[in-house]
Amino acid sequence: MPLVETPLLLGRDAAGRLAYGAGPGVGMAFIEGYFPQAQRVLRIATAYFTLRGYQLGREHIAQPAQLRILVGHSEEKHAYEAVVDEILAELGQCQTDLMRTVADLLQRIRTGQFFIREARSMRVPFHCKFYLIDEQVLWHGSCNYTYKGLKIAAEQASASHESVEIQAWITWYDEVAAQAHDLLRELEERLNKWYLLATPFEAYLKMLQLLDHLPELPQRPGVYPPTFYQRGVIARALRQERQYGGALIVAATGLGKTIIGAEIAERLQLAGHIKRTVLIAPAGVKREWHQQLAGRDVNYSFYTSQVIFRDTSDQPHHRIYELEQEIQRADQHTLLLIDEAHFYRNQLLVDESERRAIRSRVYERIRPLLANGARVVLLTATVYGTSLKNLDSLLHLLPPQHDTATGTSQPWKATSAEKFLHLPVVTVLGLPHVLRLANERGDVDEHGRTFIQFAHERRYLPPFLRLRTETYRLLLQPEMEQAADARCFDQQYKVMQSFFVDEVAQTQVGLTDAVYNSTLGSWLSSPAAVAVSLDKNLHSLGADGQRPAGKRPRRGAAKYESPLFLPADERGKYLEPLLTVFRGSGIARDAKYQLLAGIVARHCVATRGKVLIFVNRLSTAIYLKQALRQEFADVRVGCTVVSSRGVVRLASADLRSAELRGFSPKSHYPSTGPDKYEVLICTDADGVGVNLQDCATVVNYDPPGGADVLFQRVGRILRMTTAPDRDVHVYTLLPTILEETTNESRLAQSIRRLFERMTQRHEKSRGIMGSAAFTSSPRVDIALNGDIDALHFVRQDELLTEVGGSGAASFLTHSATLEKHRAQASQLPAYLLSTKLYARAQHRVVVLIRQGPSYRLICYNYRQQQLESFQDWELLDWIRCDSAALKAPVPAEQVEHAANEAVQRWATEQQCSIEDITKLSAVYLLPANARANQVRQLISRLAKS
Repeated sequence: MPLVETPLLLGRDAAGRLAYGAGPGVGMAFIEGYFPQAQRVLRIATAYFTLRGYQLGREHIAQPAQLRILVGHSEEKHAYEAVVDEILAELGQCQTDLMRTVADLLQRIRTGQFFIREARSMRVPFHCKFYLIDEQVLWHGSCNYTYKGLKIAAEQASASHESVEIQAWITWYDEVAAQAHDLLRELEERLNKWYLLATPFEAYLKMLQLLDHLPELPQRPGVYPPTFYQRGVIARALRQERQYGGALIVAATGLGKTIIGAEIAERLQLAGHIKRTVLIAPAGVKREWHQQLAGRDVNYSFYTSQVIFRDTSDQPHHRIYELEQEIQRADQHTLLLIDEAHFYRNQLLVDESERRAIRSRVYERIRPLLANGARVVLLTATVYGTSLKNLDSLLHLLPPQHDTATGTSQPWKATSAEKFLHLPVVTVLGLPHVLRLANERGDVDEHGRTFIQFAHERRYLPPFLRLRTETYRLLLQPEMEQAADARCFDQQYKVMQSFFVDEVAQTQVGLTDAVYNSTLGSWLSSPAAVAVSLDKNLHSLGADGQRPAGKRPRRGAAKYESPLFLPADERGKYLEPLLTVFRGSGIARDAKYQLLAGIVARHCVATRGKVLIFVNRLSTAIYLKQALRQEFADVRVGCTVVSSRGVVRLASADLRSAELRGFSPKSHYPSTGPDKYEVLICTDADGVGVNLQDCATVVNYDPPGGADVLFQRVGRILRMTTAPDRDVHVYTLLPTILEETTNESRLAQSIRRLFERMTQRHEKSRGIMGSAAFTSSPRVDIALNGDIDALHFVRQDELLTEVGGSGAASFLTHSATLEKHRAQASQLPAYLLSTKLYARAQHRVVVLIRQGPSYRLICYNYRQQQLESFQDWELLDWIRCDSAALKAPVPAEQVEHAANEAVQRWATEQQCSIEDITKLSAVYLLPANARANQVRQLISRLAKS
């Protein structure tokens, strides 16, 4: 039913004076009728007193009259301490400028014309509001001395001119007031602070504190609370969720992505924004996610990262069926939380390819969820694997950005790493960033070591990340080059493949030869791996459709499905002798293995440490396990690959998990077990989401294909631990063929291109993460502790500048400032206005507002009278200053008016109620050249005078 507007009814006595009234505005009518009559004392008893209420009445109060306010209420829950806060709360409203009103009130206080006392805590039994005009008039009723009570609410009032009755009310009033709490001093102090404007640094701190606003939540056993650096990422992600519906968090391995993701889910659920979470993550981290989510009472369901790739099933017990049911039920109260999101980095190439009949299953399943308004949080340690298209692939998993100008929605895109880092939905946090943040916080121990303060202990990053490159001669290099040049490893028909070229920013199509590439990778891996590849080659058909003459294939022998370019007999002339040598060669002839044996001897035998070895081929894993166990009787060797009856396969998930726990029991707390191994051989199936911090040495035995794989491998051991002197060693084994620049064989050129791509991809990924994991130099030591700015290899300052405000330089600097001054920030007033000089040409005001539970910064061009769109980090960069910064010469009234005008314009554009918005802090940014012009004008005026 539509609201019926209540009329204002007024009645007068025989002398024409207001006698009674009811309806909205009755209080204002009585103020206009009776306040001007007060010449000495105007006494008011009211449940609430507000500045806007005072603003309505002040122009009707004669200058000599003294105003006395008695605030009282019958409800005990209103405490003395809350009254001044209630009065000052209107400093956050945005409808009315109050600066002149506050100035008038302060003047009355200083001249003894205003008193205010609180009677609530005395439990004085009065609920009626009344106004005494000298000894002449009493009017009472239900009108509080507030804007709403006087102008908006339908209230009632009655007047009395009986002197006996009036005197009785005055006596009662004065007796209660004499015993009430005097609020004058506190009110004056706090109003004066607001009126004189805060310092720029105070306003800056206030904004940082509120943008980082994360109320403390109760913690249960086993649930890890977020650290200081995680809190900043969580707060930013929650703002991104509210504003864009999604967030992509790129945090280096070991920085606690699980805790970050669990906190985001918990806080969204507590705020009522979501009711359930759909978690997609690697199977290996299921237990860790359950501990953090279940411990926070998050309603969630878990699916492994591979499920989303599977064919649709109509069987209710299948996980893909359950996932599709979840997606169909998804709405705006659903959170899709994807851990290790880089698994889906190639989906855009799949989806955009015109030569593939099947589109990306990942996008086909995610798009309905996005269309239904679900929220998305993506977590990964690495976003760049092979090309910039990887970045867009991940951004397509987020809710699209809405263009208000055109009314359309488009997926987020990044045409460069720099633009990716500046997207408002992206946050990047690398290891050096965290160290610098801790340094700024002052977390340095008695030995000068920077530490990260966790709940009950200090943890340290290794003082050095020691990168080592060792070279070896490939076995049978001339013979393998000759066979490749003769096209023994070529398919008859190449396969069309799409790939993205960063340099021209285009998707191109090329031909790929899976057999040639597989053979090359096997040769680079081990004699055992290349033997498997050659045997498979010799059992495959040639272009003529024939097998080798007079040779019956072994039963069950593997072969390539695609026919090869050369006939089988011709291939046999080259490959049969090679296969015999590779099968029969021992470790003595394998120069690459000898390098590994030396590493194991240094780090396991000599120093009793541990070594983690990554390989690309399953047969290489078995080969190394047997060789190391035979050579090092006292070194226990674990492996995540098994061999049974000549069949080599990846061990089951449970068995691999047991091997990982046996290798690194301390990192699997609280489910620790016996320490079983000093060496662990594994594939990249166990290179993601697994903490193996008991180990401090990793060996890239085989080269990874993407930069993200390289960082993931190193990330297994590059963790924060309680050991301050734990150095991390990373070995990469490279073939000497890379140094043979005059070698023009096909294999030499292919290997050089392979490692060039790996180096280029590493550099681009390093530019995002701000740290290195690979070097082509023999030895590079990266000091992860100490004077980070001086690191010439990491080039910290350059990298932090490169990643701008999206999680490094700006994000880091602001977070460090808040951490250093958090205690001061917590003591600041609720509402702050300030001014600051800055190096821009426009007069702007930056306002931090709260709308419901959400905080956001808005920017308003005051001279052009229009809102402007900038990222939070840009606005905070303009405001950033230290405690010595001075206020810019801008009148306080202008600051408040500009801030209110900004919020009013924003509310109009957003089509929301201005009454639902509170301005918490605002800074008027005055161009520095404007200040210079003011000085010149002053000098000119003085000269003329």
